[in-house]
Amino acid sequence: MEAVMKKILFLVFILIIAGFCYLYFFPERDAKEDVELIKSWMASASVAAKVKTAISLDKAFGPLDIKVEAEGGHVILSGETDSGALRELAENIAIRVDGVETVTNEITVK
Repeated sequence: MEAVMKKILFLVFILIIAGFCYLYFFPERDAKEDVELIKSWMASASVAAKVKTAISLDKAFGPLDIKVEAEGGHVILSGETDSGALRELAENIAIRVDGVETVTNEITVK
């Protein structure tokens, strides 16, 4: 138990030092802007994960068939499928996911 506490205290110490370094090297940065940027990244990651999950749950696709990237509500699909129908299916699944506004389908047919 004592070893775990030492590790936790060490990590807290490292985080405090990292915070001071951040403030020292980036004093002009606005924390509110950083928080908004992080929120944006998290929202994009959430949308991408929802789309990837929705596509992976369809039996027509394997878990690694389609790559999904998101920036805000814009989703980019890439990878390869065996047919144009599967390409369209992936796009239709993606556009129905909550948070998706537009889809760019870059999936190629083998």
